[in-house]
Amino acid sequence: MDQDEDMEIQYSKPMLFAKRPIKYLDSISDNFKTTFTRQNMDFEGNGKVNIVADGYGTLILPNKKYESVLRVKITQNTTTTIKQYGSKSEMLNTTYVWFDNNHTSALLKIDITKSAYYNDKTVQFLIKEKY
Repeated sequence: MDQDEDMEIQYSKPMLFAKRPIKYLDSISDNFKTTFTRQNMDFEGNGKVNIVADGYGTLILPNKKYESVLRVKITQNTTTTIKQYGSKSEMLNTTYVWFDNNHTSALLKIDITKSAYYNDKTVQFLIKEKY
């Protein structure tokens, strides 16, 4: 059994994940705190989430062109400390999502994660939506 399967993260101050409804130029920020244990080490984290609807217009994807699309940018700055050692790591996660009024799912989502130990980028776009 993978040790991460049983990992439980406690949010003593929950992390803001989304704001709905949201319209062009809306913005919101919030702080969060976490604690968890992994491989017999205690971790404590804190960070800030910023959500801003910073773009509006046309989105052209490989399969379709969408009009009247809202782009929402979500940034999460997190600092995590290993309590036993006092070592800290910082991570920045930036997510861009594009929405229109005709779909319940995002039309496009880009996730970018950066830290001293890990960098990743994923891109997902809507092919079709079933109800």
